[in-house]
Amino acid sequence: MDFYKLNKDISIEIKKKKIKNFNLRVLSNGVVTCSVPDNVEEKDVMAFLHKKSSWILQKVEKYKKLQNVKSIDILKNGGSVQLLGRHYRINITQSQNFHIEFDDLTINIYCKDKENLEFIQQEYNSYIKQKMYTFFSDVLDRLYPVVRSYHIAKPELKIRKMQSCWGNCNRSKQIITMNEFLYKASPLCIEYIVLHELSHLIYPYHDKNFYNFIELHMPDWKERKKLLNSYYAV
Repeated sequence: MDFYKLNKDISIEIKKKKIKNFNLRVLSNGVVTCSVPDNVEEKDVMAFLHKKSSWILQKVEKYKKLQNVKSIDILKNGGSVQLLGRHYRINITQSQNFHIEFDDLTINIYCKDKENLEFIQQEYNSYIKQKMYTFFSDVLDRLYPVVRSYHIAKPELKIRKMQSCWGNCNRSKQIITMNEFLYKASPLCIEYIVLHELSHLIYPYHDKNFYNFIELHMPDWKERKKLLNSYYAV
């Protein structure tokens, strides 16, 4: 058996190896593989995958939702983008000096050549990244006191595109990395992810103590997590 068909969309590649235990992996591109002992019987493989089917589907769905937002907003006059949980209309206007202004529902982009979309895109991306860093930094500053009393030094903040998570905590280097696509979500969701990663500076694992700590400082964290998942439902 080289493949196991979980459903019409998901096939699991079976790899026989000289190992003792089953090793199941769901990659960020949706590929699912399962390494199994070379002497295992087919019925045992099928039983294992059937038992893990719910977990596999959850992982695949998670990555699909992430991929749904992992695209740069392509600007065009009259188009829209999503920032901090809100949709904004793009309005490009000719002007001698390049600058960007926000109002309630519109991002106004003023530029000398409104047809030079490549230049506009580059300047917009740079502008948004600056706003993103400022916003994430402010959230980190507000939530850091939660862990400061545990003699935790304030971590360094980094922002980058990530394939499979909204945030990451490197405890040894004291670095918290945020997924830049998270800037599309509501501030409530961003606060939850920042607290989640800060909590890892004290509790490295997703155990009871970890979630009790989050519950103490953010009692509505489950609702925030659901909100984050709902934004990108396929």
